[in-house]
Amino acid sequence: MEKVKGATYQAGPAMVPPKNAMPGLNGIVPNLTPLTSTSMMIHNFLAACTVLKGHDDKVLSVAFSPDGQRVVSGSADNSICLWDMQTRTRVGSSLSGHAGWARSVAYSPDGEWVVSGSYDKTIRLWNVRRGAPAGSPLRGHSSKVLSVAFSPDGSTVVSGSTDKTICLWDVHAEAQLGSPLEGHTNAVQSVAISWDGTRIVSGSHDKTLRLWDADAGVQIGSALEGHSGMVYTVAFSPDGRMVASGSGDNTVRLWDTRAGIQVGRPLIGHGGGVNSVAFSPDGMWVASGSVDTNVFLWDGRTGARVGTPLKGNAGWVRSVAFSPHAREIAAGTENGSICLWNAKVH
Repeated sequence: MEKVKGATYQAGPAMVPPKNAMPGLNGIVPNLTPLTSTSMMIHNFLAACTVLKGHDDKVLSVAFSPDGQRVVSGSADNSICLWDMQTRTRVGSSLSGHAGWARSVAYSPDGEWVVSGSYDKTIRLWNVRRGAPAGSPLRGHSSKVLSVAFSPDGSTVVSGSTDKTICLWDVHAEAQLGSPLEGHTNAVQSVAISWDGTRIVSGSHDKTLRLWDADAGVQIGSALEGHSGMVYTVAFSPDGRMVASGSGDNTVRLWDTRAGIQVGRPLIGHGGGVNSVAFSPDGMWVASGSVDTNVFLWDGRTGARVGTPLKGNAGWVRSVAFSPHAREIAAGTENGSICLWNAKVH
């Protein structure tokens, strides 16, 4: 996987710590402005949410653009929508082309592209400005695509599938890179890439997580075991030293990626399977969304739950995402809506 030396990127799902990064409790934490009040904000999200409606079926995946001005959503209605965070309205028409659920969506680090993975076994790239597909669908998986993620330099996409494999794709060549990564014994439900693009983490229905060397295409160490249910979601911390996972066993777990071990006890509180987890941009907090209809916030250092549960009364929470400055949390829900919670900023 190519890496761009000396490049800088805006904070987002795939984030490169800038040169002015400050030491944090988990290592290097990006010094993003204005995160001086992040702790206060985490404890002060408004209980009521703003609801965005436009999909005709459950919202399976949500992601913020790197500048926080837009949200992209993928749905079981097979479509993808872009949303303006200033006006709280949909941008243009929905993006159509998939012949199955748009199961996973992600923004490129420069915000110019969206990638989507679908039950139709394909991956598609979309030009955000034109609201149109870019190139041909990427084909290679033999079954449903459940998760997609961009590399930090935007040149590569990683995908996970019910065919039990992980594939890497060259965005510019529109071609698969090397052979699929194999090792899981059941569907690969979730994939994520570290901030430096060197490692991939995957979570599977086989109840394990696995770490992979993105350059060599080989597994790093042994599978991470501990969950007693399917692993539905994984996320890297911004510094890459931790991974959060959520499972059908109703728990969230934190893992040390260097030692390959679980950190502390499981985070317990949800009354149903955990469908999605996300780290805050400073890496100090974890959000989790569950079948129990709640979004919980956790202290990533102590494992303690903070604040009150965020509830949108919209059924299962399928996906959660922090905005780049942690002022908003978005959740995709079972009833086809997106819930947005704002922090109280005084």
